Amino acid sequence: AMRNSLHTYPLPATYRPQLMASSVHGWSIRLEGLVEIYPLPAVSIAANDSLCSASEVIFSGISDQPVDCFWQFGDGNSSTDCTATHSYAVGGIYTASLQLRSATGCNALAAIPVYVRDRPVATMNIQQEDSCAPSQVQFGVISSGATQLHWQTGDGGHYQVGFFTHTYTQAGEFPVMLIASNEGICSDTTTTLLRVEPAVSYRIELSNQCDPAAGSELFVHTEAGNDIWVYGSDGYDAAGERHAGLAPGQYNLEITNAAGCRKDTSLIILPVQSLRLWLIQDS
Repeated sequence: AMRNSLHTYPLPATYRPQLMASSVHGWSIRLEGLVEIYPLPAVSIAANDSLCSASEVIFSGISDQPVDCFWQFGDGNSSTDCTATHSYAVGGIYTASLQLRSATGCNALAAIPVYVRDRPVATMNIQQEDSCAPSQVQFGVISSGATQLHWQTGDGGHYQVGFFTHTYTQAGEFPVMLIASNEGICSDTTTTLLRVEPAVSYRIELSNQCDPAAGSELFVHTEAGNDIWVYGSDGYDAAGERHAGLAPGQYNLEITNAAGCRKDTSLIILPVQSLRLWLIQDS
């Protein structure tokens, strides 16, 4: 009867196994074979084991002999390139494995865990009720997957909160930037340009005439091109920088510049008291 024997060779080499067989009648036979044990391919993986979703990562299979490669990235995708590029759409912990097959048919396997962080999404919510300086602006963030926030308001302001109010004291265009990050590794950046219009600048001169019937004179100094209107409680309604003969009462000065910024000021003109002089003869 034939009997099988199982043996493991620990090292690659050429071996000559021998078989001795004998019968009950005293006959014997000796057989010798040749066994070639090939070395397993050495396998190692070079890859970033901590990355962001939707970011490409290079997986490199390293071996000491020519091999065929088969990657399995743990998310249902695979590749037969020994140096493969892959990106994970969703965050999570994956196992990336590499199987090598040498020219002699020997297989080797290696695997590494891959920690994929979700990439945050940075979206601004800006409410600017008045675009004229000083302009108070409310900032808010609509983000997902962010653990840290960093705002730059464009005029030197920095904030690390989700919601805040900031006042722009000067006119100009300010680049606003929001950086949303996940554990300081994955980040998303969004920018916008915020415009603040110049405020109305003005100065007034009010002079009273000695004759009450002549009224008072108002002169408004402001930038060229600004619209100036003066309204009075007695029905006075006129434009321009000079207003003469104003009767006592309450007036409203309205100045609007080319950017649409407006300044309203209330004025009260008091009655002019007449001056009476009596001469008394010195006795």
